[in-house]
Amino acid sequence: FKDVNNYCDTIVPTPEVISLMYVIQTLSNQNFPILLAGPSGSGKTSIAKKLVENLKVLSVKCVLTAQTTSTQLRAVVDTKIERKRKGIYCFPKGQKAILYVDDAHMPAKEKYGAQPPLEVLRQLFEDQGWYDVTGGFFKKIIGLSSIIGCTTSSNQMILPERFMHHLTLVSIPENSDDAFKTIFNHLLNPISKIVGTEVVGNVVDATINLYRTICQEFKPTPLHSHYVFGPRDLSKIFQGILLLFKNANTNESAFKSNLQKPQTS
Repeated sequence: FKDVNNYCDTIVPTPEVISLMYVIQTLSNQNFPILLAGPSGSGKTSIAKKLVENLKVLSVKCVLTAQTTSTQLRAVVDTKIERKRKGIYCFPKGQKAILYVDDAHMPAKEKYGAQPPLEVLRQLFEDQGWYDVTGGFFKKIIGLSSIIGCTTSSNQMILPERFMHHLTLVSIPENSDDAFKTIFNHLLNPISKIVGTEVVGNVVDATINLYRTICQEFKPTPLHSHYVFGPRDLSKIFQGILLLFKNANTNESAFKSNLQKPQTS
């Protein structure tokens, strides 16, 4: 249970994840800007973080919001680079870095439709840098690859075509039931040594079935806008089970009893 605090960052190597990691790592090695698109909770951030670990490069992360300005985005990178020679900037000791920009669909549009943070990124893709706001000179940044994260949904803003055509789209669909079972059986492996693999398997199957039923039956409405469920909600259930067992010494019969008769204080 020592990794329960890093539960959200754990990646289980399913066939789908291995395929995605290979494609993304190949594109990143060739310095192609990548767009990771998928539903909330599909693992976009975890995959980007794992890629940074695999390539042993620096991580530069920025999460965009409706209020994020182009100056704020540039500052995230500018604070980590240093001058190599006139107009040329790099990361300390010549290291390579990956810029991960999450929630690219979030920046608000200006009066005429422009989204300044995305325009700054587009300039980075086209010219490998941007202009210094105070000095007025162009800063070419070397050794920087980019990964853009975007949540797909029916009501989100569409990314501009001038921005999109620089990116290689990698779609991350929601996991199938079989993939969920593989992931959560693996994550609950420490518990299987206590209560047995059969009990863990039954809990995983029942929880996934419950999740699918809730998603099907409870749709968001104007009165119940909070009825939005995703893989993160499913994952939190199993994280709670791990936390329950972390400091507990319990057996199979006690675990079954807790499932049937929840303890109240």
